[in-house]
Amino acid sequence: TNDANNTTAIIQELNLLPGQTYTKTVTATGLEPLVATLAWTDPAGTTTTSNNPVLVNDLDIRITKGTNVYYPWKLASSNNAAAITGDNDVDNIEKVEVNNASDTYTITISHKGSTLQNPTTGGVPSQQYSLILSGVTELVSTPVAEDNLFSVWPNPASEQIHIELLDGAETNAQAVIYDVQGRIVKINGLESQNNIVDVTGLSNGVYFVNVLNGNKNQVRKVLIK
Repeated sequence: TNDANNTTAIIQELNLLPGQTYTKTVTATGLEPLVATLAWTDPAGTTTTSNNPVLVNDLDIRITKGTNVYYPWKLASSNNAAAITGDNDVDNIEKVEVNNASDTYTITISHKGSTLQNPTTGGVPSQQYSLILSGVTELVSTPVAEDNLFSVWPNPASEQIHIELLDGAETNAQAVIYDVQGRIVKINGLESQNNIVDVTGLSNGVYFVNVLNGNKNQVRKVLIK
């Protein structure tokens, strides 16, 4: 949304997959600080009376420009000390601020650990999150290098899509289909090199097909009409 100073605030609802790193390049307005806020609803963990971190899915946000890395705010070791910046492994809301921002910056979302937890029965491990950006004028697309893991056709599709795993199916291979809001709308197991997925129940629109095969995953866009 644009305010009177022609600055832009952007809110994105996204979904992070195990091992995935999400990046966006943004252009600062130069009129106000560049602020990026990451928020997510963490799955319920084990109750503890200690002060140790208890996050189940520990997401991280960074802003970079060249060799400069900007970290989120976090509480200092002493309750009476002022907040500091650094790696935040305690909160499920992380905020990074860059004062006197100018030119372009890269926003990076990642997670600690080898996987993510999903409390939904039968759900693929993942973590939905919100990314709120202010003090930016536009988003610039950032190409992401991917292995060529699968082919999908037809595109556009209407009743079904064909998914061909170029290297064959590994154990527990599956296709996860997301809508443009990052919500999972269908999960389908992939048991062979060539697979057919029924999409008749999906509304017309743009979807993202994420194929998880072994320790690799790749996302492709599909139009349903």
